[in-house]
Amino acid sequence: MTVPEQSRDDRLARARAAESARTRRAGDEVLTRSTGRAARSIGEVDSQARHAWAQLGNVDVDTDARLTLAAAIHASRAATMARHRRSATGER
Repeated sequence: MTVPEQSRDDRLARARAAESARTRRAGDEVLTRSTGRAARSIGEVDSQARHAWAQLGNVDVDTDARLTLAAAIHASRAATMARHRRSATGER
């Protein structure tokens, strides 16, 4: 390989590495923004759950109702996290 060919190959390799780094940084930024949105959404779910749980605490209900509410809270959090994960990875 001649010097000009090696120089060109080196430039191409550096350009590919730089593009890869830019793509990785852009992906990290999208994931960070999505993670922040997910945390806020989950925080809202948790806030609503605490309010519902407090309201339930003021009422004389059986254990089944409390377990049903706990399951609904868990399902809501899981759905929120899954939605944000799909959004971050570009899934539909």
